[in-house]
Amino acid sequence: MSHPDSHTPPAWLAAGEAVAACVERCRNHTTLALDTEFMRTDTFWAKLALVQFASSEEIALADPLGPGVLDALRPLIADPAVTK
Repeated sequence: MSHPDSHTPPAWLAAGEAVAACVERCRNHTTLALDTEFMRTDTFWAKLALVQFASSEEIALADPLGPGVLDALRPLIADPAVTK
């Protein structure tokens, strides 16, 4: 997988509508890089704090606490046609 232009900054996505648009573009690819970050400070259970994903054309950072973000990510994560 080639990587996006190194001069293009990652997109910060904090609302479901922006994530949904990015997800639709990413679902046109067969391979996707996916990474998650969890907060473990002052909590017994780790809490999802960031979802990072990239296609060969773009990099996105999604705030899982933003309105509708997790629901918008679900189709991409569940898509068996996209290798993660």
